[in-house]
Amino acid sequence: MYYLALQMIGFLLTATLSGICLGWWFKGTRIAWQCQHKQQQQKYKLQYANSQLCQLKTQYQHAQQQIEKYTRHFNSSGHTQYLKICEELRKSQRENKQLRAEIHKNTEHRSHTTTAKYPMHSSDYFRDDLKKIEGINPKIEQQLNSLGILKYQQIADLSVKDVELVASYLNSPPLPDYQCMVQTARELSRSQFQAA
Repeated sequence: MYYLALQMIGFLLTATLSGICLGWWFKGTRIAWQCQHKQQQQKYKLQYANSQLCQLKTQYQHAQQQIEKYTRHFNSSGHTQYLKICEELRKSQRENKQLRAEIHKNTEHRSHTTTAKYPMHSSDYFRDDLKKIEGINPKIEQQLNSLGILKYQQIADLSVKDVELVASYLNSPPLPDYQCMVQTARELSRSQFQAA
């Protein structure tokens, strides 16, 4: 009986210790599995982060290459072309200013010369009716008179350059065709001379 009790106690102690050890083993296994699972998740996250980082690096390098490309293009060709265009524009503006000054000077000179040659209030030279020339209306006639152009012969003697200078002075519709206007003025002047 005593021996049976000892065996029972021994069995219970062994079972208890086995249960405790088995519980610890299961708990340790479970914790190890959880740690391994978390470690695997962290590994996946790290791999994903590394792939994202690689993509960002690639995009950054591509953007940097594009910036360098555009910077080189702008510095080499674009900026040089821009400076060249600016210089040409300034040159054109200077030439335009000089040309306008020359036209103004020639117009004033022509006006003074013609007025001196054909004085507006002279009794020897009366005004011709310039409106008889097709394309010259009263407004153009008045402006031509203000330049000292009063006679048909004056218009007949105008060169192409003179007509361009006169046209640049007028604020009204353009002068008629050069050849037509000069030819008509010559015919009117000739008929006027023959009638005299």
